[in-house]
Amino acid sequence: MAKKKITSITDNSKWVAPKIKKKRKPMSDEQKAAAVERLAKAREKKAEADPSYGKSGVHESLWDLPKDHQLHPDKIKVWIKTQGELARTERAQVKQNVKGAIAKLADHEGYVRHMKSYLKHGDWVDMFYGEYQEKKIRGRGRALGYYWTGPNKGKAKRDVGTFYPDLGIILLSASQLDASASMASARSADAFDDNGMKFYNSMVTGNKVQARREEEITSTNFFCRVNNKRYNFSSNPTFFTGSDGALTQQTFFKDPKVYITSVGMYNDENELLAIAKLSKPILKSYSREAIIKVKLDF
Repeated sequence: MAKKKITSITDNSKWVAPKIKKKRKPMSDEQKAAAVERLAKAREKKAEADPSYGKSGVHESLWDLPKDHQLHPDKIKVWIKTQGELARTERAQVKQNVKGAIAKLADHEGYVRHMKSYLKHGDWVDMFYGEYQEKKIRGRGRALGYYWTGPNKGKAKRDVGTFYPDLGIILLSASQLDASASMASARSADAFDDNGMKFYNSMVTGNKVQARREEEITSTNFFCRVNNKRYNFSSNPTFFTGSDGALTQQTFFKDPKVYITSVGMYNDENELLAIAKLSKPILKSYSREAIIKVKLDF
C-alpha cells in the first residue's frame, strides 16, 4: 500500500501570549493573623448553617465530643499524621534490613488503620491510645461474662483494674498498688488490715491515685415478670417436628422446658424498640417463674 504524504498548515495569527502572573507579596504577621481570624469566622458561620460542615469522614457519634475528650477527632487526626511519619521512617529501616523494623512498621500501620476506622465508624478497637500509643485502654464492665468451660465454669469473669457497676467495686491488685503507689498493703491473714484506709488516703491526697475521667450515666430499670404458665414453648424449628408439628422431645408433652436468652422491648403500638441480651440463659418451665431486670443506660 502506497504511503501518502500529508502537509498541514497551522494558523497562529490569533494566538495571544498568556499573562505573566505577578508573585504575591508575602503577608506580614498581622495580615496572617487577620486572615486566620476571618477564616475562622467564615467556618463558624458555615457550621451554624450546616451542622455537618467540616466533619466529612467523621462518624456522627463523634461530632459533639468535648474538645478535651481523650479521643476527640481533632486529636486523632494529629495522631494519624504522627504515626504516618513514624511509618515512613520504619519503611526506610526495612529497606536497610534493620532488625525489628518490620514489626515496628506493622505496629504503626495497624494503629493508623484502627484510628481511621474509629473516625469512620465511631468505635475504638485498639488496646492503646495516644499520639505514640503511650496510654492503655481500661475496660468497664457493662455486662457480666461467664466461664463456660474449665474449673471456673459458671463463675463471672473479673479483670484487675476494671470497674464493675453490678457490685459497686473496682477490682485492684495489691502487688500493683504496692509497686506504683507505695501503699505497703497488708497481705497476711494475721496482719492488721488497714488497706482500705491506705487506699482512701491515696485517693484523698491525689499523690498516687488519680481518676482519668468521670462519666455521668442516666439509667432506667425495667422489671419484666415471666409467669410460670407463659413462654414455655419455643419458635425454634427444632422444637417441633416438621411433619405433624408435634414436640420433638417426649418429655416436653407435660413439662416443656426452654431457655430465655433475650427480652424484647415494645411500645404501645406493638413495635419492637430494643432487644436486651441476657448474660446467662435462664431455664424456664411450668414450675419456674422469673423476674428479669433490664437496665437502659443513656
